[in-house]
Amino acid sequence: MRYGVAVLAALAPALAPAGAGAATRYVSPAGVGRGTCVRAAPCSVAWALDGDGSNTGDTVIVLGGTYTDQAVSLTKRLVIAGREDRARPVFNTTSGDGAALTVGPGADGSVVRHLSIESSTPAAPAVDVLSAASLSDLQVTSATTACLRSSARGLHIDDSSFVQTGTAQEPCLQSSGDDGAWTGVVARAPGGPAAARFAGNGRITDATFTAQGTGLRMTGSAIAHRVTAIGGARGVELDGATTLTDSVAVAGNGGSAILAGGGGGEGAGAGGQRLLHVTAWATGDGSIGIRAGSGSDVAVTDAIARGEAADLSVDAGSPANTADCPADTGCPAGRMSAAYTNFRTGEGIVDGGANQSGDPRFVDSAGLDFHLRPDSPAIDSGSLGLSNSSADRDDRYRWLGKAPDLGAYEYRAPRARRPRADVVAPRLTGVRLAPRRFRTARRGLAFSASGGAPAGATLSFSLSEPADLVLLISPARPRGGALGAIVERFASGRHRMRISGMLERRPLRPGRYVLTTVARDLSQNLSRPQRFTLIVTR
Repeated sequence: MRYGVAVLAALAPALAPAGAGAATRYVSPAGVGRGTCVRAAPCSVAWALDGDGSNTGDTVIVLGGTYTDQAVSLTKRLVIAGREDRARPVFNTTSGDGAALTVGPGADGSVVRHLSIESSTPAAPAVDVLSAASLSDLQVTSATTACLRSSARGLHIDDSSFVQTGTAQEPCLQSSGDDGAWTGVVARAPGGPAAARFAGNGRITDATFTAQGTGLRMTGSAIAHRVTAIGGARGVELDGATTLTDSVAVAGNGGSAILAGGGGGEGAGAGGQRLLHVTAWATGDGSIGIRAGSGSDVAVTDAIARGEAADLSVDAGSPANTADCPADTGCPAGRMSAAYTNFRTGEGIVDGGANQSGDPRFVDSAGLDFHLRPDSPAIDSGSLGLSNSSADRDDRYRWLGKAPDLGAYEYRAPRARRPRADVVAPRLTGVRLAPRRFRTARRGLAFSASGGAPAGATLSFSLSEPADLVLLISPARPRGGALGAIVERFASGRHRMRISGMLERRPLRPGRYVLTTVARDLSQNLSRPQRFTLIVTR
């Protein structure tokens, strides 16, 4: 089970020695309304969590059982956790007009872990988050309202599921604050307009969303990586300067697998949306794979798109309010560019080159299995300059082939038998990078960087045998993995390689990076990685 850095940081007070002042308390469904809440005499929720039975920084262990109509309302920082070796304690709210769990003002840094939360009240979400918190290993269900609604900055959710069980008027999972992160989240709204809505500048990773309407709506400058979003009308809606990478979007009933801007969605309007390594699949009369709605500016790279009406589509401008234009004053036309992308139809698209139209040869598209077959033209057809993408939807690295594959998945090649004669890894020696502080150059292979400093750098190295040289670049303080990779084939001997710093035709931002070099021979033997620190200047 995974827990994010924020969860571990928030747990630190609970793990401090007794002298630090934090205490461990216990609650049970029939706990008493006073006392010190020790294991032998647990307290009630009202006393230990909502009242004076705990102090800021305490850990409250929730003992097993069902807590019926015992709502939790936090006003101080606490760690609340069920025992991980037991079934999740259940908080079941059936009456009243409040949430089953509220993280209120003053509860910044709270941790809630290993609980089941059920709500059938029609007046409030099951979980209401108003302060930064870390939520992990939760199972949350709500009948007709939001499963979780948050306006807090810095909300982190890990390895949790959210389900709307009835017909709803709002998304199951909603977060509108900056600096948020969802990791390993599953949200389902079979009778709702959307499974999830994510606004702000945060990040979603390794998540799955399904809904009657839209799987996932993203606004602001949010990034989603390794996501599967399935909707009856739309898989994913993107507004603002949002990014979607290594993901699958599916729509049925004649909808759009991915709709960028416009469409009357929340926050619809101008913005630059970026799609990298996505598989967009739409079925039904009038369906569209990727659609650039009014006011959007969509850049599509290394993708596969299919729809029955069009694979790629750009909306025309509208002089007045329409179903596809929410503004009374009208909306401008959408824009879309496509490069290294597999699609058949798309009018008004700016051709960025290296596109293809052949059958992508999915394993089972009817069963929504979009892995590639060995004869797929999408294999090794992607751009060599990757950005915001180091692993596919299955968390397989993109740099293992001659070039990245198109779509959400790298091809799963059968494991080749290693020849008995070649069990020795190639030797990568004499590796030097100079200078290590440089600015962006517009020419040269691989990466570059840039003011007053030289433009670009040179990588020198020697190979003991013919091998692929793999260059992987990451932030000095990683967040979400590597930024990109380059794979180049070299003969044995001494070589020099020009480093320019351009990733997907964009320069690296000024800052500190780590360049990792690895040599790989035909038998997949790998040399010892060698790392260098790069400093990008203006």
